[in-house]
Amino acid sequence: MDNLEWAAGYSERFELFYVNRSDPTIPLIPKNSASRYASIITCNDFPDPALGPHECLNPEPEATSAPTVTTHENTVTFVFLLVSVLGVIFIIRLLKTRRKLKRAVAESVKMERM
Repeated sequence: MDNLEWAAGYSERFELFYVNRSDPTIPLIPKNSASRYASIITCNDFPDPALGPHECLNPEPEATSAPTVTTHENTVTFVFLLVSVLGVIFIIRLLKTRRKLKRAVAESVKMERM
């Protein structure tokens, strides 16, 4: 037995979420300790209340702008995509035809040997 068992036993729960054990369909509700633990993990340090909130909890927003794409660039991209797909289809058909021809030649050679 340790001091936890002497003082409170197993009736006291040390969880990060409130858990309803009688009805498992009810969602978990986070306790205050869950947000404290999340801040410790996020900042990789214990926050000092005298210094206020840690810098890692207030990240600076990254200023980015959406890339602009012109209609001409979209058309060129689509044409390259279309040519690539048609090229792949052509190569697959060519390989299948060559395979059929090899089989036919091999079969005719077999027939001649008999």
